Parts: sequence; structure tokens; C-alpha cells
Amino acid sequence: MKRNSRHICVVGLGHFGSGLARSLARHCEVLALDNDINRVNAITEDVQRALCLDARDFAALASVVSSDFDEAVVSIGESLEASILCTLHLKRIGVPVIRAKADSADHADILKSVGAEHIVFPERETAERLALQMLNPNLLDFIPLAKDYRVMDIAAPGGFCGRSLISLQIRNRFGLFVIAIKKHQGETFVFLPGPEQVIEQDDVLVMIGREFDILKMREAPGEIEKSVAKNGNTPPATRPQDVEPKAALSAIAASAMEAAGPSVSHQPAHPAPERRPTPATPTPAHAQPPPTTPTSASPNTAPSGVEPGN
Repeated sequence: MKRNSRHICVVGLGHFGSGLARSLARHCEVLALDNDINRVNAITEDVQRALCLDARDFAALASVVSSDFDEAVVSIGESLEASILCTLHLKRIGVPVIRAKADSADHADILKSVGAEHIVFPERETAERLALQMLNPNLLDFIPLAKDYRVMDIAAPGGFCGRSLISLQIRNRFGLFVIAIKKHQGETFVFLPGPEQVIEQDDVLVMIGREFDILKMREAPGEIEKSVAKNGNTPPATRPQDVEPKAALSAIAASAMEAAGPSVSHQPAHPAPERRPTPATPTPAHAQPPPTTPTSASPNTAPSGVEPGN
């Protein structure tokens, strides 16, 4: 078998199996199997190969399916026995990846035990997808990830248009990440847009996040408009210390005076800054006054108030 494309076997051509086979046939080689000849004839023109056989027969199944196939999908819903046996036979043949459709939790457990790596619940998954789209009309498509995380295509709300991603703060407010933007009806993509990327009309935001956060954004459509200021940033909250600073300083000064005691009670609330004394300028030696009490009198010097010669 040539390995120029993927080869996939789809067993069971009901509504789910036939739709899956037709979609896969556009991109890879598909072998469609069913025990109803009418279903086989209905899909013959849409897939590469279509055969009528009973998947419960190991020899018949092994004659057309080999370990060279990349994957196999078991989409048998009418018979629980046929679904389990077909999965077991495909595992024995050596198909590396087996996906199986299950109708209940017990059915899923059995399919896993006999070799199915991936379990599909078409009705349940379709119902969840429809419910999420009904709750959020802007949600165009999504891919489920681990736990409750999703990759979603969301039509940009009207309030987003003309705003940059950094001004919207989608990550901080809702915990959602914009990983790409589809423009011009998907003709162009902007992958990993920067914070200055401006959202335009008809843009589709490819986002990743939790389903809970998606619903949170849907339930608060006006939150961004209310919390984002005209300049695109959230206005800072008023700080308590910015309110009436003079009154606050007066109260602090009064408390300090009261704690200091009566010795400083006469001091003003805002004392003048302390001034250091200016050092005295030394007087020159010739300008110094005579000592007030001389130790000895000079013979040529008369006492104060007496003229010489008297």
C-alpha cells in the first residue's frame, strides 16, 4: 500500500459513520465497511473504497484491513456485540489507532478494555456544542481540550471594534487568550497578535480558555465598556492618603504632641526647621580690647581717668 496519504477504515455507515467517511475522503484514502448493501451502495461514489461485509468475522475483516492503515473508526451503533468484536479484531490485526463510538459509559469501558484508544460520544458532544453556541451567540466554533478548556472562534463584539487588545485586557478580566485573529472572512490570519493589535469590524477572535470564562464574558457584555477608560486604561483607584492631606498631617502632628507630654505642648504643630548656630568670626589681634583686670600695671601707663603728669 502506498504511503502517499493517510489511510483510514470506517466500519459502520449510519448517519455518523457515513458523514465521517465522506468528510475524511476529501483529504485521505477511506475504506468504508458495512453489512448493509444499501448503505454501501449509497456511499460508493463518495469514498475511495466501499465494501459489504460482517465486521464480526475476523477472517473477512482481516482480508481487507491490515496494520498499514493509520486509523480505524468503529461506528456500529445497532449491535453492542458487533461494536465490541470489531474493535477487538482491529486490535488483533494491528491497526495503530482505533476510535470507537459508544452509547453509554459501560459501553465505553468495554471498548477501552478491548483496544480502543479514543471513545466518541457523538450525540453528547453535539448536544454540548449546540448548548454552548446557544448560550453564546458570538461563538462560531470550538475545539474541546483537556478538562473544560476550549479553543474557540468568537465573532468580535461590537464594543471591541476600534480598540487594541491591551486596552480590552481580555486576559486579565476573563482569563481568555487571543491566539489568532481571522480577517476578511478567514482569508487572512494574524497569528499571536501583539498588544497593540486593533480589533476591526467582522474580525473573528480565535481564543483559548475555560468554558466558564466564556460564559462569564457573555453574561457581562458591558463590563469592558464600563471598566475601560477613554484612553484605553482602567483609571487608578483613589488612594486614601490623597484625600485632604492637610487634615491628615494635622491629626498626625496632634497625636505626636500628645504622646510627647506637657514639655512640648506649647510647641506649634509645624515647628520651624532647626537652625545651626553660625560660628563667631574671630576678631583680629590688633582689635582685641584690653583685659578688664590687668595682672600688673606698666610704670609708663597711668590709671584710667588720670592724666599723665598729675
